[in-house]
Amino acid sequence: MKSAKSTVDGREWNVAQFHPKHPERPTVSRRNLVCIACGAPAVFRSGSDNRSSSFAAQHRDYCVAVAPTSAVFRYLQ
Repeated sequence: MKSAKSTVDGREWNVAQFHPKHPERPTVSRRNLVCIACGAPAVFRSGSDNRSSSFAAQHRDYCVAVAPTSAVFRYLQ
């Protein structure tokens, strides 16, 4: 995920703002985050050499943030 919402202040954060090297890094804990779409608990994952930073969550079944995009194309055929 590229964005998550803080349960502390209700603000939405994107990955670039939440990155530890960002000068205005929030004081929000990495564990006080939820998915913007379904409200599932989320965490910040720092990047590595082969992976970029992101937010991760165990999304609920109805979450549109992880809905397969290919499902839309079935109806267009």
